[in-house]
Amino acid sequence: TCVSRAGWGVAWLGATLGKRVYVYTPESCRDDFFRLMAELHGAVVVPLRGNLTRVNYNIAKADVAKRGGAMLPIYLRLRETVEEVERVASDVLSRYDVRTVVVPVGSGTIVSGVARAVDAKVEVHGVTHSSSPLGERLRYIEQSVGRRGLVRLHRYGYTYGDVCYAYTPFPSDIYYDKWAWQWLVENVRHLRDPILFWNVGGEWHAELGMAPPLRGDGVTPLEEVVRWVEGRRALLKVPT
Repeated sequence: TCVSRAGWGVAWLGATLGKRVYVYTPESCRDDFFRLMAELHGAVVVPLRGNLTRVNYNIAKADVAKRGGAMLPIYLRLRETVEEVERVASDVLSRYDVRTVVVPVGSGTIVSGVARAVDAKVEVHGVTHSSSPLGERLRYIEQSVGRRGLVRLHRYGYTYGDVCYAYTPFPSDIYYDKWAWQWLVENVRHLRDPILFWNVGGEWHAELGMAPPLRGDGVTPLEEVVRWVEGRRALLKVPT
């Protein structure tokens, strides 16, 4: 999708491992910043005409097969990701006395890893967009966790791709995390203390990159981002 950074992340990994990566995006994302970042990390970006994720996935999968490649799972639902999040969450929860965890939910992969790490005294609340298929998400989460009823999934009043500029005291993704933070603020009186908020990503705009008042990843200065992007553009001869 136009707001997903999966292609950016996989492109970085492919460059690290010396693998050729093909990233398939809707044609409407032609000027997308995340698409540009995938290209700058060496990926071949292939535009697709439609916007339906499952339809585009099958088209991309057929194209990858013709190229002799392997297609990653839809939504990047990888068992290894769930297990790694579980490992990190177990470490975090061992250091804090937590009764509630609030997690932004897209595909359900990250909340599955968090849920696998909690014990019976901890409530896990997942926050997702208003049109999210709750039944499908819950089935995947329960299958990944191995238990039913552990994650309470909440639809919140936003559409996938909507931007949230709610204030957070840390860099937080404007398409996922900030919506979950806003839900937490509105519902904090109904949740058991202490509360852990699972913040996933930094502040990057799909079209503008790190534009004011966004904070990027909270670590890398804007000047360094601009310098790196311009350097990679010149190296790969990507049009500005």
